[in-house]
Amino acid sequence: MLLPGPDHINSLLGILIRFRREPVAITCNIQQMYYNFLVVPEHRDYLRFLWMNDGGEVKEFKMNVHLFGATSSPGVATFGLRRLANDYKSLSPLASKFLQNEFYVDDGVTSVATAEDAKGLITALREMCSKGNIGLHKFLSNNKEVLATVPISERGEFTKAIDLLTETLPSERTLGMKWCLETDTFHFGIPELQNKPSTKRGALSTIAQIYDPMGLISPLVLKGKQILQKVVASEQLWDQLMCSDDKQK
Repeated sequence: MLLPGPDHINSLLGILIRFRREPVAITCNIQQMYYNFLVVPEHRDYLRFLWMNDGGEVKEFKMNVHLFGATSSPGVATFGLRRLANDYKSLSPLASKFLQNEFYVDDGVTSVATAEDAKGLITALREMCSKGNIGLHKFLSNNKEVLATVPISERGEFTKAIDLLTETLPSERTLGMKWCLETDTFHFGIPELQNKPSTKRGALSTIAQIYDPMGLISPLVLKGKQILQKVVASEQLWDQLMCSDDKQK
């Protein structure tokens, strides 16, 4: 009975490219994205579920908010976020633009020209989201001055315990990419090949684990795909060991 609605989710590739445009980068996350948006009472029957208590009694409940896993949740939440950005655009056009264009579901990433711009954007963004009772957390930046203005409880997990004055910024996951905050670069971790069998199944598994939505290392990944293509063409079985030449490659 639930429909996904129109696809208003921003392009992942576009967001990542714009993220690399300016020198000062910012990322954040919306706390419990779907739970922030109420289901109107007349639609709650579509989100009924059964729950068994400790005594074995089964009761029926209805969700009052949208939930993770429902087909309709991403479309509704994205619409709600954009509505919030449009309703309070006068507070900060820049923050409104960030909410509308630089979020991929619940993850927001952007870049600005200076640390002062970044600090102003974070302040405006938090104020705008508070109008809709939406909480932001897991703030990250490649600029320590910007990160220092964010309460420790709202920073990314691996930056909470470090001393910004003396310690090096860590690496964090950003939209599936490994982002090193200190050097402001994307890193790729290639799975340890020795832990995979030298078979068609092992080759496919290794290649599939390399996440590169921008194609930054596609010339390297292509070599692995060529090996897999050759093995598939030879009609080897999925768990049949490769010849020594293919294994070495």
